[in-house]
Amino acid sequence: MDTNKATNSPLLIVMNDESVNMRIESIFDTERYDELYVITYVSSPAFFSKYSKGFNKVTLILGIHNAGLLESFEKSIGLRNFLDIKRRIKFWNDLDSDLKRQYVSNRLIIKYGNPEITIHDKIYLLRNSQNNDSRIVIGSANFSSNAFINNHQYENIRIDDNNDKLFNIYMIRFTDLLSKCYDYIPNKCVEVFDTKNVILVKTAEVLHDTLIEEIKKHHREFVVEENDVDMVKDAVEKLKYERVEYDTTEKLIKLIFQKRKGRYILKPQKMLTKKSVAIKTALCRTNANTETTDERINFAYYDRDESIKTGNRNSNELVSLNCKKDLKCIHKSILKINGFIEAYSKFAVNPNMVNQSKIFEAIMYSFLSPFIWKIRYDQVLEKGIESVRADYPAFLILSGVANSGKTTALDFISLLLGAGSKKYFKYTRDLSKAGILFDLFNTENLFPLLVDEIETSFFYRSRSPLKGEGLIKYVSNDLATKHPVLIGTTNKSDFSSSAQILRRIYYLEINNVFDSKRKVESLDYLNEIISDVDNSLFQDFCMRFSKMIKNEVMFYKTDDLLYGARLIFKSYYKELGLDIPKWFPEEPFNDYRERMIVVWRNIYLSHKESFKDNGKNTMYVYLDEICKYQKSYKEKDKLINFLDDTCIKENASVLEVYKDKFFDFIQIKMKKKRFSISYLIGERRKL
Repeated sequence: MDTNKATNSPLLIVMNDESVNMRIESIFDTERYDELYVITYVSSPAFFSKYSKGFNKVTLILGIHNAGLLESFEKSIGLRNFLDIKRRIKFWNDLDSDLKRQYVSNRLIIKYGNPEITIHDKIYLLRNSQNNDSRIVIGSANFSSNAFINNHQYENIRIDDNNDKLFNIYMIRFTDLLSKCYDYIPNKCVEVFDTKNVILVKTAEVLHDTLIEEIKKHHREFVVEENDVDMVKDAVEKLKYERVEYDTTEKLIKLIFQKRKGRYILKPQKMLTKKSVAIKTALCRTNANTETTDERINFAYYDRDESIKTGNRNSNELVSLNCKKDLKCIHKSILKINGFIEAYSKFAVNPNMVNQSKIFEAIMYSFLSPFIWKIRYDQVLEKGIESVRADYPAFLILSGVANSGKTTALDFISLLLGAGSKKYFKYTRDLSKAGILFDLFNTENLFPLLVDEIETSFFYRSRSPLKGEGLIKYVSNDLATKHPVLIGTTNKSDFSSSAQILRRIYYLEINNVFDSKRKVESLDYLNEIISDVDNSLFQDFCMRFSKMIKNEVMFYKTDDLLYGARLIFKSYYKELGLDIPKWFPEEPFNDYRERMIVVWRNIYLSHKESFKDNGKNTMYVYLDEICKYQKSYKEKDKLINFLDDTCIKENASVLEVYKDKFFDFIQIKMKKKRFSISYLIGERRKL
C-alpha cells in the first residue's frame, strides 16, 4: 500500500490507526454488514440510494436534506424541513424503488431533527445482526458524493472495527438523537405508494393537504421560537447577499482575465489600471443594483497632504478640491447661505431661530463630511480603543413634519458641495434593498450619502449589517477605512428608536412649517438664492480644514464633532467684517433627548392615574392604560424608547421606574408625597 498516496488523498481514511485507501463500497460493506445507521448533515437521494441499498435495515437521520447557502442559519433548519413539503416529497420520489419498498415495510427509517435542535454529527454505524461484527465511521464527511468522491473537497474519516465499547457509546448517541426527530417522509407518500405503487404528484392541492396533515400530526409538540423566525428572515437577506457574491465573482473574472484557447489568463497590468474604478466597484458591491443607483461625484482623500480630490466616478483623473478663494468669492457664498437660512424664518408659520440654527448645523456637518472618517480614525489611534469611533456619528438625521424644509436643505447641501441640484437618494426607490447602503458605505467615495424620506423602520432592530440597526452599528463601531457619512431626512411623527441607535446618530428635529399660502413667493425667493450657488466656499473650507490637520491644530473636540467647522465659519464672518448671525450654533444639539423629556412629561401630566407609587423609591407605570387613550403613542415599545434607560428598574408586564430619576428626567421637581410641579428647564440655548 502506498501510504503517502493514501495520506494525500482528498478523502483521508484512517483505519485502525493506519492511513488507507478504500472504495466507498468497501467502507459501507453490504457483504459483511446488514444494518446501517447514518447521521449526516446533508445527503442526496441518489448517493443515499446507491450506498444504502443492500442493507437489510437502514436508519437515516438528516441534519438537512440538501446542502445550500443557508447552512449558517442552523436554528432555522428544522423549521424549514418541516415546512418544505415539496423537497421532502422530492426526496421520496428520487429514492430507489427497492428502498421505497424497504421504507414501507419499516426496514428503512428516515428522520430529521425537530425545529428545536440542529444536528451536525457525521456518524455511520454498521453491524452484522448475526455475529455482531461492528464498524464505526466518524469524521468530517457527510453521506454525499461531494464528501466521498469529489477530488477537490478535502475530508477525513476514521474507521474502527469491532470496538464494542466505542460502538455502544455511539449507538447510545444515535438512539438519543433519534428520539428527538420527526419522520422526514410525509405519510401521504407512503399511502400512495403502498396502495398504487406510484409516486406522489406535487400539485398545489397535494402539497397543501400534505402540509396540513403534517401540522395536525405535530400540532401539540411543534413550537417555534421568535429568534428562529428572525433567523429565517435574516437567511433571506443572506441569500441575496450570497447571490451578489457570485455575481461579483463573474464580474471580476471578466475584468481581470482574458480568454485564450479555452483558458482564462490574467490581463496585462496596463489593462488592469484602466479598469481600476470598475474593479473597486465590483469588489465593494453586495447588491447588484448598487452600480446603477450610485450617481454621486467622487470625493477622494489623499493622505499625503490631507486633501480632498474630486472627479467623475468613472474617471481615474481627479482634481484637488483644496483651493483658497478670495474674500469676494467667500462673501458671495456666505450671503447665499445666510439668505437660504433666512427663508426658515421669513416663510415659516411660526418662526423659530432654533430651526435656523439646525439647518446651519446640517450645512457645517456636510462641509465636514469628507473628513469625518479621519476624525473617527484619529480618535481610535489616540485612545487606543475601537469603541470610541461610535462617539463621532456617521449619520445625521433631519427629522420633521411635512413641508418643514428638510428636502430643500438636502437640495441646497448638494449644490454647496458641487454636485448640482437634487443629487440625493430617495430611500424607498433607491436604497431600501438590503446591501445597497452597505455597499455605498464600503466605498472610499467620501461624497456624503444624501438620503430623502428614510422609512422609520430603518431605525429598528436587525442583526444583519446590511440594514437597519445592524448597519448603523456596523458603520459606527466597525467601519475603520475611509468611508462616506449619511445625511438623511425622516418623518418626525413616526420616528423613535432604541438607545443603541440614538447614541450613534446625530438627530436634528426641524419644528418648522412653511406657510402654504406663500408657497409661490418662497419658491421664487429660494430659486433666486440657489440659481448660481457653487462649491467655491466648500473648496476653501477643505483647504482650511486640511491645513488644520497638517498643522495639528485641534480640529474636533470629544464633545463636539463640528468644533473645527465652527472655527472656520466664524473666521469667515470675521474676515468679511460681518456679525456672526444670532442663529449661529455654538454647540451640538441634543434634540432627541429634549423630545424624550417632553413626551414623558406630557404623558405624566395627562395620565397621573397610571403612575402608582409603591411606597418605596420606585413607582409603577401602567403602559396599557396610557396607550389606550394616547393614540399617538399607542405602541408600548416606542414609549420605552422615549424613556431614559437610567430611569428603568424593571421592564416586564408592568414598567417600574425610579421616582427620583424619573422626575429628574422629565424636569419636574417632586416634594415628598405630593408632586409639586416645578419645571427645572433652564433658559433656552442662547444664540
